[in-house]
Amino acid sequence: MIAKTITKEIKTLKQPFSTIIITNSSDFNDVVVDLMKSVGSDATAVMVSFNKPSSSFEAIFKGKLKCDVFYIDLVTQVATGEPQKKDNVVFLASQRNLTDLSITLSEVLNRLEGKKFVILDSLTTMLLYNDSGTTTQFLQFLANRLRLWNTSSYILTMEGKNEDEVIRVVSQVVDKTIKT
Repeated sequence: MIAKTITKEIKTLKQPFSTIIITNSSDFNDVVVDLMKSVGSDATAVMVSFNKPSSSFEAIFKGKLKCDVFYIDLVTQVATGEPQKKDNVVFLASQRNLTDLSITLSEVLNRLEGKKFVILDSLTTMLLYNDSGTTTQFLQFLANRLRLWNTSSYILTMEGKNEDEVIRVVSQVVDKTIKT
């Protein structure tokens, strides 16, 4: 049901597109997997994770995806305190430094060839580390920047009061807000 809802809504969009996907906590992991499955074998997905270590996503996605995945992991180095090294992952040292995230995302996207998708997991977790004003400005900037870079994007979030105002404002710059 989730995959059909998302797929139906996304099919109406012309690439590059920018979306907010709103879901509840019980469906969140299924939505992430469905979104990643929707990225075809001719594209690369860049998973920006505020929520889980990249190793957790690799385990969840193992054997389920056709696309290549590159991770920007904002969790592992914070949790371990030690720099990490892996070919398809950039580990950042803080969930609060959105400037570093923007620079890193720019560098990663410039290195990748072909069709690209960015999946940001998640607005809900971003708001734990950043105030709503900063988060709103960053997401507006990011949605517009990704469109200019010819890159489609999904901003994931859970339903909640903290997210409502950010979603309301950012919805003005994305192509579609989809509630599952």
